[in-house]
Amino acid sequence: MHLGNGLFVTAAHVVDGAPALLRGCPPSLPRSTVTFQGSTRLAELVGSGTAEVEPVIGLRYLGGRDLGLLRLPGGSGPAAHPCAFNAAAGETVIVASPWRVFRARVLGTMREDRQAFGGYAEIAARLEPGESGAGVFDAAEGCLLGVVSHRDDPTPDRTRVVLASALRAFLEEEHALLRRPASGVAVPLWR
Repeated sequence: MHLGNGLFVTAAHVVDGAPALLRGCPPSLPRSTVTFQGSTRLAELVGSGTAEVEPVIGLRYLGGRDLGLLRLPGGSGPAAHPCAFNAAAGETVIVASPWRVFRARVLGTMREDRQAFGGYAEIAARLEPGESGAGVFDAAEGCLLGVVSHRDDPTPDRTRVVLASALRAFLEEEHALLRRPASGVAVPLWR
């Protein structure tokens, strides 16, 4: 999802190389491309959540931040703005993946068994491989409620979404590192 100023957010596991950890290999950064406004170009990974491998469970991100921030030089155009609130149970959301756009219902928020890994919103939707990083939008306000992270394997018709609060905190931390060169002043991306 384009956030403005040529910055895009997606699921970290798509761009950070961390899935290699599951095979016991060191992470290797894949070449990330962004398709935006009809063209596909190489993008630079400028920030991502911190991944850990948990025995039996697999790959997890601290604070529920399965988020990667990409920079595409010269990328400008319509931008998504993070919501000031998290998704609520029963709410209707709009999921926008590269292949389809559809409505889904929020089932609630699930917390990871270890507090360090935060939690996720859970939506009633079966997403397929390759749809990680899709934007999840509030149907009423149009703001970005989160980013698709992963499916719950025992219940594949449920999909986990990074919470808007985790997305905002991640963007604020990453943006502090990406100060505008002219002013040197960090401002939130969505204002």
